[in-house]
Amino acid sequence: MKNREDKKSIILKNKKDLKKNLKCLISGEKLDELELKNYNIIKLNCGHHFKYNIFIKSFGILNCSIHSYYKCPYCFSNINNVPIIIKKNT
Repeated sequence: MKNREDKKSIILKNKKDLKKNLKCLISGEKLDELELKNYNIIKLNCGHHFKYNIFIKSFGILNCSIHSYYKCPYCFSNINNVPIIIKKNT
């Protein structure tokens, strides 16, 4: 069995992966199929789900100190990694 710290944060692509929460824990907005299709839902290694664009804004605010650790904005668990999404405008 994997240790909680060994899990990686991922971008969700499938509705069956939404297990812990069905709403963004920052904005309270529903996490739906359209958000999954647009790669806009992140699951952190602690298991909490957020809308990616809202999480990134919060992440920048909460973790702005050079001496801080990367933390989940909901439970303040350490975050191992944050996947980066780069979208091209066409």
